[in-house]
Formats: sequence, C-alpha cells, structure tokens
Amino acid sequence: MKNKFSIKIGVRNSFIIANGMYKNIRNSLPDKRIVAIHDINDSIRFRDKMHWLRETYDILSLGDLLETSIGNKTQIAITFDDGYLSWRDNVIPVLVDLNIPATFFICSGFVGLDEIDARKFAVNCFRRKQKLLPLQAEHIRSISDHKLFEIGGHTAHHLDLGKEYPTEILIDEIIRDRELLEDWTGDDVRWFAYPFGGRINVCNQTKEFVRNTGYSAAFTIIPRSANEIEDFYEIGRDSLDIYASDLLWRNWLNGGYDMIKKTRIS
Repeated sequence: MKNKFSIKIGVRNSFIIANGMYKNIRNSLPDKRIVAIHDINDSIRFRDKMHWLRETYDILSLGDLLETSIGNKTQIAITFDDGYLSWRDNVIPVLVDLNIPATFFICSGFVGLDEIDARKFAVNCFRRKQKLLPLQAEHIRSISDHKLFEIGGHTAHHLDLGKEYPTEILIDEIIRDRELLEDWTGDDVRWFAYPFGGRINVCNQTKEFVRNTGYSAAFTIIPRSANEIEDFYEIGRDSLDIYASDLLWRNWLNGGYDMIKKTRIS
C-alpha cells in the first residue's frame, strides 16, 4: 500500500514538474502564490527552503500580497496551519533571522493541551497519527507581537466545513475561536483558513458564515494563483512539503498543479 502511494505521489510530482515547465515557457509573467505549511521538525531543512524561496521570489506578508499590485517577480506569501509547538523552535527563529513575514492559522481548541489530549486531538481532529504538541497561549501572543507575523483563525477543533452545520456549532467553531485568538493576541484576526482545505471541505453555507463574521478573506488548499481572485472567501494556497525538491516547488509555484487538480489527475 505504501509503495502504491509513493508511486502515485511520484507520478503526480512528475506531472507537476512537466506542466509547470510548459506553463513557464508559454507564459513566464510574474504571479502571486500563497504557500501553506504545517508542522516543521527540521529547522536546517526549513532554513534552506526559506532561503531558496527568498532568493527566488519576492516574499510579502499575506495582506501586502493581496493588497498591492504585482511586481517584476512572482510574489509569495507564507502561511502555517494548526498551531504546533514546533513553530516556536524550528520556524520562528528562522523567519526572524531571514526577515520573512508569515501568517499562522491556529485552532484554538488545540492550544495548551497536555500530551495525552494533544494526541487525541491530532487523531480525531487533524486525522494524523504523529506525536504533535500544541502552542501555549503565551506563545501565540509572542508570535503576534512580532511585526513580521499575524495570527489567523482555523476553527476551534479543525472542523471539516464541507457540510452544513447548525448555527450554534458554527458560532462555537468560528466566532468563538476568533474571539479567543483576539483575546490571546490583543489584535484583530482578519484571515481564516478552512481546515483540510480541499474543494470537498468548503460548502456554501460555511463559506457564507465565514464571510458574514467579518473576516477579510478565507483560504483553501486548492492550488491556484492569487493574482486575479474571483472570490475572497475561497482563495487558493499551495500546500508544500519542505522535503520536496526546489524543482518541484518552482514548478508547483509556476502553476504546474493547478490544471492537474482541475482535471482530477492527482
């Protein structure tokens, strides 16, 4: 089973590289892309990837990327999902050292859990089996206090928003989650990321609920350009692995996965 999965990923990546190269030949104009990353346990590898990204593209804050005109190079915004303790040790120092801005989407229900409850949360809410430890509330305040960083909402319990829910559940998961984050940071929380983030994880009811809460924008993990946004409550992001090659990252960010996703070749 693992071999079949590896073969599938290998075939997918080959398509992304070939398609990205073709798109670059056909149209090498600058673009806007948003990168999504999760937990990071290798600060050296992470630093190498961020250094490459900084040397190759213009890295902007999420707000600047959405609000400014495109420049002479492709513009990149970097985001992180969920709320892992690994960010404190392996992410924040690297970003500060390289002067790279980022937005951190955090599930408030994960914050501050002990190891046993964090394990249950990872399995039941993130659908992951790894040992994943959460940030504490004071870590979130420290992150938000830095001029490079911003905090975003991600529901309280990483709720899959691909189906309709009673209003009281959405209030608990989206509105109260945001209130907690704002209480911890002392700042307005203006961005939201859908948990899981695929097409099947966003429905019209939940999207309109997010829109009506006053969030400025909401983000999926559907690979697409952020240059010409059709719906500010369904903005795409590129979910990338720091262990993937620079060649894959480059062609993914060239849009090499966009059409593959549209045609369901993945």
